[in-house]
Amino acid sequence: MKKVILIIIITIFSLGVILAGTGLILTNGDFSKAFQADVRTEKTVDETRVVTSLKLSISADNVDFYPSTDGLLHIEYWDSEKTPYVYTYLNGVAELKQTTSFSWFSFGGFVIKTVKVYVPASLSDTLTVSLASGNLHNYGSVLNVETVNINISSGNVNFDNITAEDIYVNMSSGYFNISNCQINDTLDIKLSSGGVDLQDSYVKTLKTFISSGDVSSSGLETTAVNMTTSSGDVDLHLVGEAQDYTMNLTTSSGKITIEGAGTSIKTQDQLQWGDGEYNIICRTSSGNIRIYFD
Repeated sequence: MKKVILIIIITIFSLGVILAGTGLILTNGDFSKAFQADVRTEKTVDETRVVTSLKLSISADNVDFYPSTDGLLHIEYWDSEKTPYVYTYLNGVAELKQTTSFSWFSFGGFVIKTVKVYVPASLSDTLTVSLASGNLHNYGSVLNVETVNINISSGNVNFDNITAEDIYVNMSSGYFNISNCQINDTLDIKLSSGGVDLQDSYVKTLKTFISSGDVSSSGLETTAVNMTTSSGDVDLHLVGEAQDYTMNLTTSSGKITIEGAGTSIKTQDQLQWGDGEYNIICRTSSGNIRIYFD
């Protein structure tokens, strides 16, 4: 019994030494840093060179887009020791990257800030936004680019006034909302948990794969839909007529509704209908499929 107690004491002591040593390493020998509140300092980027592509890799803050009053790229951000930023520029590509040096040894308060991006008129190639935890909003800027890449682990997207050939969205958890956008080729959305809402936009080809969440639209014009959801309702209000589409709709548990001028269909489980030039393919394991033509 004494031997068991001795082993336990030695184990606890060893773990304590390891944890203390690791803490000193992570805090550069000053363990008090682990308890210090995060101090953030506002900084700016005023880029005078031509920016055709923009990359934002943000690990702990929100991102807001605004129109640039002089047509050049300007960025306002909040730097700190725990969340340092690095800005680079190379061959027309501007990149702002944030990392987090704090760990589970950091017990001080962390204040979330917002990165403000004033969109340059020259931005025309690629916009890439990666957020570990934060929201993405647009406030009045008009973007016309080839490709948009949005990668978010946890957060929401509220964006409008984008003209792009392709938009690729990968989100683990959050809501993706756009309005007044024109996507001339493909909008490809992969979402684990959350929802999608598309308002007053043209999307040539809409592709979605959603594990859990609802999809809705209003005033959406599209020529092709390929949608898969594991759990959630699909509620689409489309511009056009039902006769323009060929539909293949399947739900394992739910109802199917199609409403439009001269068309009213209500059924369950599966529906193959129409012979139009455009296609709608929608599959959901658990949820209703409702498509309205306005």
